[in-house]
Amino acid sequence: MGEITIDTKSNLYKSVTSRIEEYEVKEIEKGVFEVRRGDDVHEVTLLTTDKPRTFVSNCTCGKDLCEHVVAVAYLAKVKGEFELPKHRDFRRLSDLEMYLYFHEDFTRGDVLSRARMVSPLEVRDQVSADGRHKTILARFDDCEVKLVVDRDGHVRGACTCLDYDKRLPCMHMACVYDSHGKPFVYGLPAEEAAEAAEEAEAGATETEAKTEAKTEVKTKAEAKAGISKEVNLYDFLLHDVLEGEADTVMIFGETGSGKTSLAIKLLKDCMKKGIKTLFIDSEGNIRPSERPENYVYLVTLDEIKEFIGSLIREGKKYGTIILDSIGLPALGAYASVKLDRKLGMILEMQGIVYMLKGYARKHNCLVLITNQPKSEFIMNGSDIKEKLEDRRPFGDKVCYFAKEILRTKLISSNEKETVIVVDVWRSRKYGRGTKLLDVRIDGRGVHVFRC
Repeated sequence: MGEITIDTKSNLYKSVTSRIEEYEVKEIEKGVFEVRRGDDVHEVTLLTTDKPRTFVSNCTCGKDLCEHVVAVAYLAKVKGEFELPKHRDFRRLSDLEMYLYFHEDFTRGDVLSRARMVSPLEVRDQVSADGRHKTILARFDDCEVKLVVDRDGHVRGACTCLDYDKRLPCMHMACVYDSHGKPFVYGLPAEEAAEAAEEAEAGATETEAKTEAKTEVKTKAEAKAGISKEVNLYDFLLHDVLEGEADTVMIFGETGSGKTSLAIKLLKDCMKKGIKTLFIDSEGNIRPSERPENYVYLVTLDEIKEFIGSLIREGKKYGTIILDSIGLPALGAYASVKLDRKLGMILEMQGIVYMLKGYARKHNCLVLITNQPKSEFIMNGSDIKEKLEDRRPFGDKVCYFAKEILRTKLISSNEKETVIVVDVWRSRKYGRGTKLLDVRIDGRGVHVFRC
């Protein structure tokens, strides 16, 4: 495979896009496509990079940049018909070693509970001629799974997701085994398979209950000893702050008070749970090597508004959307326009938050938006220094479109550790000023604890 740059002004690009209806493109697996034009059929691998209009590609025609590659790139990036994986994250099933697992590995309570959080888009299975083995291929939003199951409950499997390793099956593998592998292990007829599945599920539920009981005892002991437990930020925002109803949460605070660190922490916590997450970055705070697959870098309000509008029109679905931040492009626009246009800019900012709120409610999506506080000086005939505690998020009435508004405060910072507190600025559940989270940022990452 080689790195290519597609020039939209080139004759090749113009020729392919003008007759794009002649190309029949089928996604074989993530990043791999079958391209058919008449009797001509080729397999194309196409991956994105961090450079604009630059890809890593390969085609069975022998060229890295050809009409087949351009057709796939156009349909994926312009028409939005396919999602291309990043080159650094790309893994093919055929390149992965399949590890050996056992029935018991898939029926553990924690594995089963995570498996129920996902569902495959497509499943294909085939039983071997001797009836001893069953091969299962499944495709999810972000990955693909292959399992080979035998009658004795031995499973060889692999998954292209980043959670896949040889110690335990990932949630995608467990989901496929639970629905298609387990009945096969316990044989036919279907009634017997169903009974065996129920028994296995009952055992897993009992194990899960015991695990939860032990966790509860441990949590109480830690609380008594004054030890805080690190929390998953996604679970905290959705289930505690929003009480299970997906909506918009805004976090605002001074520069350097940890807003972006919390946004990245949420991204990583979502990835651990297998939640498809979109990160909209307006500040360029994420290094290219750390950018997730669903990442866009947009620096102006117009770009952000157009992108979110296209997201809504195309009906793309995400479990979480992070906008970090709306404050910087809004402040930049506010400072650069004349007085008579400032109100229009504020309204545009409010419109973006309102669009995201509508998306959140329609698609059951958690939306996190970071923002800056309004200027520390207010103008009413003279410059009057306003107390930090009284300052509100920038954007006038933008705060009315966010369901919950939290505020970050820098407590201390040195070369080893930065400590911040997240408290409530406006909430339907908590009083203003209620401290919710202690956040510690060090060389090992971002650690979030409940207050």
